[in-house]
Amino acid sequence: MKKVLLIVNPIAGSRRAAMKSAARISTALKDANYSVEMFETRRRNDAFQRAKEENVREFVAVCVLGGDGTLNEVINGVSEKKIPVLPVPLGLSNVLAKEIGASTDSSSVVETLKTGSSVEIDLLEATFITEKSTEKKKRVFAAMAGVGFDADVVTRIARSRRKGLGFAGYVPSIVKSLFSPSHPFIVSADGKRLTENATYLVVGNGTYYGGPFHITTKASMTDGKMDVLYGERFSSLEVIMFYGSVLCRSHLRHRGIRHLQCKTLEVDIKEGDGASVHIDGEAVGRIPLSIRVIPRGLRLLVPKRK
Repeated sequence: MKKVLLIVNPIAGSRRAAMKSAARISTALKDANYSVEMFETRRRNDAFQRAKEENVREFVAVCVLGGDGTLNEVINGVSEKKIPVLPVPLGLSNVLAKEIGASTDSSSVVETLKTGSSVEIDLLEATFITEKSTEKKKRVFAAMAGVGFDADVVTRIARSRRKGLGFAGYVPSIVKSLFSPSHPFIVSADGKRLTENATYLVVGNGTYYGGPFHITTKASMTDGKMDVLYGERFSSLEVIMFYGSVLCRSHLRHRGIRHLQCKTLEVDIKEGDGASVHIDGEAVGRIPLSIRVIPRGLRLLVPKRK
């Protein structure tokens, strides 16, 4: 009998909704003659610790019921094992899950396991400085990362521990970040220095960024490159105007934005202690930051196109 591991974040969305979804999917899988093990996370890094255990190789797939953070932990745990991952979107943004059209419907999960495609997508490996030390840390991700304004917002959210409030909970941090001074940083791609005056940067492996935003609209998860957008000396007004242009799908024509595709990226300090960094919507630390592409580094189970 084929075995499936369900890793469930019980507080993704709401506890009642998460556990109901987990129970429905578990029952549907058992009805389809799969053997199911359910693992419920209790704290940060639980999903990573379970996913990196050697016996994960016994499973035909790992279904991740949670948000972007839970999925990122699992990806870091299984990436070297090449175990197929199936996202089940229960979080706030669910960037990667939306990119591939994943569903919370139990019959869709079963159908994807049975007839869906196993696709190898690129991974991105980031090296950065942690928030509380000068130690360098590595982390892989499959969706997106940012330096500057966006990362500052999620870092403020993490420090205040205001979670589970939906997008409304971001408003105070957005306002504070808009009116806080930003320090320029240096950006280099594929060994070539591009600017010393960047204050905003987004890296995407796919087109979706979160909320209503599609920023790296030219990105592909299978082309061996990352998509990068950066802005130089963005004022608060320019940040607002940029996101307005994102909603209108005209942001690549914004006069302050530069777009490129590359295999390696370096972001270095020019002033201050180093701008904040987020990976898949989670505050992880600060620059200096380096990112490289790992071609076809992750196997995803993708729903069959109808």
